[in-house]
Amino acid sequence: DENEIKLIKEENEKILKLAHITSLKYVQKKPERVLKTVVQGTTVYMELPFDFDLQKEKDRFIKKLQEIDAELKSINSRLMNPVFLEKATPEVINKDKERQKELEKTKAVLLSHIEDLEV
Repeated sequence: DENEIKLIKEENEKILKLAHITSLKYVQKKPERVLKTVVQGTTVYMELPFDFDLQKEKDRFIKKLQEIDAELKSINSRLMNPVFLEKATPEVINKDKERQKELEKTKAVLLSHIEDLEV
């Protein structure tokens, strides 16, 4: 949309500096070999170098996802265990619940990244 492009152009120098890039291109169609993110409804694509190994990156995300799933399984089983809930302090229970939320958020981000890397 024109307003989004106008805003991005106004902030061009800041974006270049923050992203450690040298230029921005405004395109209507998704280029090949890109990573994508959506920021406030605007889709942003980052072109990947030709030597970037998409499968290796995807495998890395999948491995991390498996680690998160294992930790979530452990936390979920503790939080569903009546004996644990009875004996654990409220602080320990709250810490597990917070970690559970944090892992769920990270899992969602990883799933999105894996989806973006589908070739």
